[in-house]
This record gives sequence, C-alpha cells and structure tokens, in this order.
Amino acid sequence: MNSIILCEGETDQIIISYYFIMNFGFKPCEKLPMIAPKKLNPQNKAEKIYAYNRDDDNLIMWAVGGHEDVFEKALRSVLNRNKLNSPINEIYYQICIVTDHDSDEELNNFWQRINRCLKSYGIMEEVQSAKWVDVKQPIDFEDEDIQINLLGLPVPLDENGALEVLLLNAFNEKEYNSYIVKKSRDVIDDLLKNKDKFFEDYLSTRREQIKAPLAVFLAITAPEQTFELIDTMMQSVPWNEYKAIKEQFSVFNVFRKDIEVAP
Repeated sequence: MNSIILCEGETDQIIISYYFIMNFGFKPCEKLPMIAPKKLNPQNKAEKIYAYNRDDDNLIMWAVGGHEDVFEKALRSVLNRNKLNSPINEIYYQICIVTDHDSDEELNNFWQRINRCLKSYGIMEEVQSAKWVDVKQPIDFEDEDIQINLLGLPVPLDENGALEVLLLNAFNEKEYNSYIVKKSRDVIDDLLKNKDKFFEDYLSTRREQIKAPLAVFLAITAPEQTFELIDTMMQSVPWNEYKAIKEQFSVFNVFRKDIEVAP
C-alpha cells in the first residue's frame, strides 16, 4: 500500500519518520521510488521529499516548505495522480496532512480550505482533526471510485502552537528537565513583555516566538551542539519514548504490524 504524509517543514519530517522507523519497522529508501511526487518548486530549499519502505508498504514524506497555498498545491498533486489512475499500484490509499495548530480559528479555516480542495476532486467527505476518514475518490477511466483514507493531524493536538511546543512538552516529562523548560518559557515571555528594550527584528513573528523556548532549552541542555544543524540534534533524541509524542502520533497506529522493529 502507498501512503503519503504532507507536513510543513523538515523538522516535522524528521520526528515523524523517526517514529515510523522505531515503531512500525519502516526503513529509509536510498533513492526516491517511482511513486514519489515531483517537487512543487525545485528552487525552494525548504521543500524536501523522502521515501520509506516496509515489505509492500511505501511511505512518502513530503515536507512542502510552506503553509496554506503550498499545502493545497501539494494535495492537488497527490489527488491528480490518483485521479489519473496512473497505474493502480501507484495510487495513494492513505493521505495525511500534518499542520501547525496556530489557533482554533486558523486551524478551522485551514481545514475548510482543504475540504474545498477535496470537493473539487469529487470527494464529498471532509477531513477531520486526528481521525482517519474513509472517502471515495472518482478517477478517470474507471466506473468505480477508489477507496482512500484521509487524516488531518494538528500539532499539538490540544493546544495552540507548532511542533516545537510538542517537543518541549515531551522534554518536560523528565523531572530533571522541568525546571529548565519552565525557565526557558519564562525567559521568552519576559522578553516579549519588554520588546521595546531590544532590537525590533528579534522575535518579530509569531512563529519565531513559538520556536524560541525550545531554542533556549536546547542551548542550555546541549550547549556544545548549539551550532550543529537542528536536524542533527533532533535525530539524536529517542522521541518514541516520550508520552507526549506517543499520544500525538497514536493515530498512526494503523501502520502497526506484528513485526520486529528497529532496536
């Protein structure tokens, strides 16, 4: 079966792919298979496509490198591939969209936009947060629709924020981290209350403000690695051991099989 996960950035891809490798036995592919989509914008360095395999199961992870407009373009690319029925063994039967939980209103607006996109392809069922939905997609050259599964997954599930909030919540599970997590958040809160006292371009966007507490935490707990690429640091953490991560990605347990996974 072919599955595809659309996410915003490469950090999302690293955490989710690690979870699939450690929990479900998927392995990275050395090169992209034929089912992999083409990049929307080859000039966009933030856009990355990776492939993973387990027996007859293929998983594509597409870090689209942007938000609303880019997500919709990526989804249309996937649905077009299915619609053209090219060939039957290259259809994506499971499609997941992982997005930031910016606010309840913004999240609802995002799902509405995604649902309008689905309807333009004859899919009347709507994507739902943190729940797999069975839908029928009409395809060309066939009398019968194909049955696919859709999932919308906001990160975090139950609070506003982004992946960085989830990761800091995970670190906070360890008692020896809780004080530093609190102080990391306090530092940023205090700075934001006194923005008139420092360079206005610092922490100027909401996204930067969301990411900052995790950056402070990592600078304190791993100062020698501060200048490493964040991707390298993220790959060194056993994310599958944290309760917050398990709860966030429990919807992916549909991929579980009675197999021996990576140690």
